[in-house]
Amino acid sequence: MLKTIENLAGKIETRWRIDDYSYYSFADIAKSEMQKVDLISLFSFKEINSLINLNSLKKIQIASEFSELHMKLFDNGKFYIELLNWWDKDTSIHDHGFSGVLLQLEGSALNTIYSFDEENEVSHNLSMGKIKLTKAYISKKGDCRIIPFGRTEKHAVLHLEKPTISLIVRTHPITELSPQLNYFPPYMRVNHSATNIAFNKKIKYFNLLSMIDAKECKSQFLQELKDSSATEQFWLMMKMSEFLYHPNNIDLLQGYIDASKSEDEKSLKLKLVSSVTLRRSSQFIIDKVKPLFTKFDDRLFLSCLASSYSQEDRAMIFPEMGIEDFEDKLTTLIENLPITVKPKMIHVLKTLGLNVESK
Repeated sequence: MLKTIENLAGKIETRWRIDDYSYYSFADIAKSEMQKVDLISLFSFKEINSLINLNSLKKIQIASEFSELHMKLFDNGKFYIELLNWWDKDTSIHDHGFSGVLLQLEGSALNTIYSFDEENEVSHNLSMGKIKLTKAYISKKGDCRIIPFGRTEKHAVLHLEKPTISLIVRTHPITELSPQLNYFPPYMRVNHSATNIAFNKKIKYFNLLSMIDAKECKSQFLQELKDSSATEQFWLMMKMSEFLYHPNNIDLLQGYIDASKSEDEKSLKLKLVSSVTLRRSSQFIIDKVKPLFTKFDDRLFLSCLASSYSQEDRAMIFPEMGIEDFEDKLTTLIENLPITVKPKMIHVLKTLGLNVESK
C-alpha cells in the first residue's frame, strides 16, 4: 500500500505545483487522483504495525490524540496523507484550517452539519451566536468527499462501526484561513489553539489538587476563573468539568456567575456555562453510553441524540436518518442501560430538554 501512497502523492504534487500550490485547487486535484486508485482493496488494519516499523514513516509521525490511532503515511512539508482509526471516539463541532479530501476505508460515520449565526464577537478567539443543526448524512465505506476549508462547513463526525477508518489527504494548516475553530451549542465559537502548554499544566495541577484537597481546589479554581480571559474561562471549565459538576462543587458555578461586575459580564458567563453543560451532556452519551452498544441502529440512534442539542435539532435529524418512534426507542434504550449509568443518563437527557423517567 505504501508504494501506491507514494505514487499518489507524487501525482498530486505534480499537478498542484502547476497550480502554484493554491489551496483553492488542492482538494479537487487530490480527489481526482484518489479516485484513480483502489486504496480500499490495498488497505489492511493488521498491516499497520509493519508500516510503523519502517524508518521512513517513523520520522514523520507526530503526537496526536485525534482518533484512537493517528498515523502519517506521507508528508512532504506541503501536504500529508494520514490514517485515522476511530473506534469509540468522536469529534466535536469544528471547521477546517486546511484543504483536503477524506476517503472512508472501513466502517461508517454520521456527519452532522451546523450553522452559526454570529451575534457578538467577544474577541478574535471567541464569538457568541446561535448554533443550529442543518444537515446530516452517513459516510459509508468507499465514499470520497472533499473537506471544505475555512468557515464553509462546521461539522462533527460520530463513528458508527468498530473500526471506522478514514484516509485523509490534506494540506498543512493554511495561515490565510486563520486557526481551526470549535463550536459548542447553543452559543459558542472558540479557538482551541488560544490555550498553550502552561495552560494545560494548570489543568493537570487542578486535577491533582482536587484529589488531595477539594476545598482548596475550589478556592484556587474560582480565583483562576476570575483572573482569566473569557476564552480561558471556557476552556478551564470544559477541561475541569468532572470536578466542576460534581454535586459537592456545583456551588462553584454560582460563585463564578455571582462574581460578575456587570449584566453584560453575567450574560456572557451564563452562555459560557450553558455551552459547557451541553457539551458535557453530549460527551457523556458519546463516552459512557455509546460504547455499551454494538448494533449499528443503536449506535446511530445515540449518535443522533449526542449531536442534537435542542428539540429543533432532533426534529431535523431523526426523520432525516429514518428513525421513527423516537420516544419509544429512547425509553427502551434507557431501560436497557446498566444501573450504574441509567440515573446519570436521565439527568443528561434533562439538560438536553428531554424529560424521561425510568420505570
